[in-house]
Amino acid sequence: MADGVSLEALPAELRSRVMAATAHAQHRLIIRRRPDDQDPTAEGYQIFALAGDRFVHMMLALRPDGSVEESTQTLLRNQLVRVVIEDDQAAIEVEDAAGRRSITIPIDTAIALGGT
Repeated sequence: MADGVSLEALPAELRSRVMAATAHAQHRLIIRRRPDDQDPTAEGYQIFALAGDRFVHMMLALRPDGSVEESTQTLLRNQLVRVVIEDDQAAIEVEDAAGRRSITIPIDTAIALGGT
């Protein structure tokens, strides 16, 4: 994953959404997503945050028309079954109504969650 960007570097429309979801976060990491082959215009941001008993994962982008594309997933810490750090990668294993799955996260976030 790329280096983090500051909250102040986000466009105002995105910054307000990040603050609404993570205002009291003890840990917040914002990473710029680069366009890819599937959507060459989709430059956006991924946000990983820990706020109290919640883990928040947001994907935000500003569309060409100025509207916001947003996907936010909030999990309670008791839904995080395991934090895994291996080499230069990290993930959390999650158990919720959708079943058990793994979500790739930055190593800094895994460490903040107490992973080793």
